[in-house]
Amino acid sequence: MRLKKRQQHSESTQAASAQSFDAALFFGEEGLLSKTTRNYEERAGQSTMSTAVWKAMNNEEHLLCEAATGTGKTLAYLYPALMKSLEANRPTVIATETIALQQQIVDREIVKLNEALNEDINVAILKGRSHYLCLQKFEHFLDRMPSSYDEHLFAAQLLVWLVETIDGDIEELNLPSGGYTLWEELKSDSYTCSHAGCSYYNRCYYHRAKERAKHAQLIITNHSLLFTDRFSSSGILPKYDTVIFDEAHQMEDTAGKYLGYESNYQQLVRLISRFGLQDSDGLLFEIERSLKGKSITRYDMEWVRNRKQELYHLQSEWLQLFQTLQNIANKKTFRNDSLSTIAV
Repeated sequence: MRLKKRQQHSESTQAASAQSFDAALFFGEEGLLSKTTRNYEERAGQSTMSTAVWKAMNNEEHLLCEAATGTGKTLAYLYPALMKSLEANRPTVIATETIALQQQIVDREIVKLNEALNEDINVAILKGRSHYLCLQKFEHFLDRMPSSYDEHLFAAQLLVWLVETIDGDIEELNLPSGGYTLWEELKSDSYTCSHAGCSYYNRCYYHRAKERAKHAQLIITNHSLLFTDRFSSSGILPKYDTVIFDEAHQMEDTAGKYLGYESNYQQLVRLISRFGLQDSDGLLFEIERSLKGKSITRYDMEWVRNRKQELYHLQSEWLQLFQTLQNIANKKTFRNDSLSTIAV
């Protein structure tokens, strides 16, 4: 999304927008923001937070901020983020918790920033690949002639939408319940993508979104996509120096999905039971039975028995681990709940 510059604005505003970061000039009682905001009230916490963000970016430091309700935290970080992007000629990445918050930042806060600075701010929204329509898949969907009423309705809705859409983002659609099931067949994905070999490559919504991000000053994305980009070789995001996590207290759950492994007691117990710890059941029993009567060494039979013994120990240690965690949890906040899952 590119927000266009207003044609008329005061000379002082135009001059100020070309300057470097100045919290007082932007957030002050007579500052730039006050001139474009009705009933504006200066908030000291907003200016303080914005200055802290700016200093952290300049000093290449980490910064944790907790802002009270009403502080205006989004503008407090967007203003220095934009100023830094203009100074470094590199995008600043803003990662939100949810997709809805991505859109809210662009529709509300970026508009305020754009009006106050009178800047031609180049902003790109980048979402996960599954949010974008694959035109090649849609062509194949139409070729096979939708048969049911729901498919005909879905195809008609998409055809009308394609005339209007720029981004090809499912969030623009108000699909019926059955439409989301059909969307699974049409969404962009890396497995079926033929990249430059696709006849629709130059019109591909997903690749166009990535291209827009390369030229953006601010990239608005979400926690999930940022971690996907960080720990994959797909190169979704362009090079950037600074990232700001909005709703960072929610980041732990998202990070766990990409950096950790989650399992529960029953999963491992079921896995071990498939190998078999009884003398007449499971995979190890079948291996041992198959080896009998064959020309094998005594060592081979001992190897099977040793593996079975290791499984006994593993099951015992797994149970002990969960009992320990259960005791810890009971002493804290989960006194009435049973702990059955562990994330590592």
